Amino acid sequence: MSIYSLAQAQDMKGMNMSKKEKTQKVQPTTYTCPMHPEIHADKPGKCPKCG
Repeated sequence: MSIYSLAQAQDMKGMNMSKKEKTQKVQPTTYTCPMHPEIHADKPGKCPKCG
């Protein structure tokens, strides 16, 4: 057994290989006007200030 193998085994000691991969929560998309960053919308479109 080499030192590398021992170090690699120690690194994996705390890993639980049977865990399912966690799903990431999807955050809602927010659209803003580049000239008016205070404007926020939930869908793309024209800015109410500058069009």
